[in-house]
Amino acid sequence: MAGEQILAGIEFEGDVKQNLDFVFSDAFIEKIPDIQSDVAARLSENSDDILCRLMRGRIMGCLSRSLNQQGCPTPEAVDAGAKCLADYKAVLHLTGEDLQVAQNLACDLAEIPALAKEGLTWVGKFGSKNYDTYKFFDASMQAMGKQEQLVSLLDQNIRDAAALPFGILKQSQVGDAALYLRQGVEQGKTIFQALLEAQQAAIDRGVPPVLVNTLPKSGTLFLVGALTKAFSAVSLMLSLGGFPRNYAVAEFVKLFARGGAVSVGHLDAHPDNLKILKDCGIKKIVIHVRDPRQTTVSWFHHIQNNMTGPEYYTRLFVQPPIPDSYNGMQQDERLAWCQETFFPNAFRWIESWWKVGCEQTDLEVLFTQQEKMRLDSAATLNEILSFFGSGIRLSSDDVRPPKPGEGHFRKGRTDEWREVFTSSQQEEMGRLMAGNAELCAAFGWDI
Repeated sequence: MAGEQILAGIEFEGDVKQNLDFVFSDAFIEKIPDIQSDVAARLSENSDDILCRLMRGRIMGCLSRSLNQQGCPTPEAVDAGAKCLADYKAVLHLTGEDLQVAQNLACDLAEIPALAKEGLTWVGKFGSKNYDTYKFFDASMQAMGKQEQLVSLLDQNIRDAAALPFGILKQSQVGDAALYLRQGVEQGKTIFQALLEAQQAAIDRGVPPVLVNTLPKSGTLFLVGALTKAFSAVSLMLSLGGFPRNYAVAEFVKLFARGGAVSVGHLDAHPDNLKILKDCGIKKIVIHVRDPRQTTVSWFHHIQNNMTGPEYYTRLFVQPPIPDSYNGMQQDERLAWCQETFFPNAFRWIESWWKVGCEQTDLEVLFTQQEKMRLDSAATLNEILSFFGSGIRLSSDDVRPPKPGEGHFRKGRTDEWREVFTSSQQEEMGRLMAGNAELCAAFGWDI
């Protein structure tokens, strides 16, 4: 739709994208009784009226949800959901598969019980073209408190081997395995088929499941790139991607546990995650940490650079979510928000894994540090390679440290926090860290 359109006394100006917020708001739901007859009449005249198809899809989705309030999909609910999906697919086609439109449609589908799996499958197919769409869907489900539902959907989707969400593949695919994967897709194989074949090729070379778990902003992208290259293995993610609570997806872990793959993520040491790792046969894990005070500074700069643009959805991955009002805060207010929310979560994340490492469990833990990796990247990588039984050894000539601006890398400093936080903020953070002086001493962090 272009120009101006009037439905039920409401003036719509601009195109579909400019009206998305209203169509997916509570205000629209309140107007449904007035709007739906006008929508039906307009569509009978012109089936390609994008805005009307969007609104009819939204109306059918609301109807389907209302018929599922008892938790059991009725035939009427399934029928209304199917009509919603048909209209949404048409809208996406008519808008040229616009990313912003796709994100809104995907998140609405996730809220329709009769269509949740169908919606995820559709997002998975679209996600094979656009990784951001899948990640936005993931982030939005988490922000709505739907983590367990999303885990269930993903588990079932993998068991069905249907339209595997491309989010399971990291974008930093490198080396022979990545080439093998791309060639498989180009030959007409599904992403799932190509993934399994690339993984099997690495298994045949004896590559184990290489699990490296990092604190955010501690060199994650550098590690995944360096390790997938060293092992010539595919990179898989095992979880939903939140922080500090990060739900492992059992079917993802089972796939990874076969070997022939590297996974670098931010799993927390929640009992449910530890149980999944144990049940899937994961025996070793690297925990890569960084002084949480400096991590908080890096996090502050990271979200400041991504509160607008295509990675805006990342604000939904952390708990508590970064508020929409964040952009309107003064810089010292933003820093204080990060210090009050992200810092304690980061330290407790480290503490929980430290406890696991100190206990006698079936999971062998190796701790590595960003501070040491910054001084000698090859030494840290060789320590990880040796831990997983690899005979590969890297020299400093084999490892190119990231440059500022590459892969979320900013400065890599270790003591910038002393210049950034006020004395009272430093004292407050120090009090929390002093509660586990043994941990801080082991990593050389002054408190």
